[in-house]
Amino acid sequence: MSSRHLLSILPALLAAILLHASPAAAQVELVDITCQGTVKQTWTPGLKLLPADVRYTNDTDFTECTSASTGITSGRIRVDETFNNSCLVNIDRVEAVIEWSDGSESTVELLGIPVNVVGTLQIFVSLGRVTSGQFEGGLVSLTNAFASRDFLACLTPMGLRALQGRTALIINTPSLPLPQPQP
Repeated sequence: MSSRHLLSILPALLAAILLHASPAAAQVELVDITCQGTVKQTWTPGLKLLPADVRYTNDTDFTECTSASTGITSGRIRVDETFNNSCLVNIDRVEAVIEWSDGSESTVELLGIPVNVVGTLQIFVSLGRVTSGQFEGGLVSLTNAFASRDFLACLTPMGLRALQGRTALIINTPSLPLPQPQP
């Protein structure tokens, strides 16, 4: 299976996972929006195997969005933060704002889960929730795919300084309220 074909079916696969997470889930969740696009991430200094404070930037452009309930056709995320991070441990909770083509915004809180290798790709999945704005309360699945060979830079003195790849986003809004996590 080609990388391009895999990326084209990622949103459908993620929707199936989210919709079938529990027996009743397929009956209580609605897909609000699906998007595909490109992502570029940078780290200064470059990521290495051991954790260090790094400046992280993320430029995500969702160029193809489909929504049955809104006129949104695209969106973007811009992040510029400092984190304690490494090539091996990259699962911090992150808050980001998605700016939509209709002028609305969604603030999302995401938590990354470990990398999966699929063929020649490294797949990163972040799951979370829309905490305010458009689609508030929605469940978020954000998937980024990068070429595996790019990660060899983690072993160099300069470290991993940048990645570019494809991205897919799905937001589902439960039609029934979900329990809120306890502090």
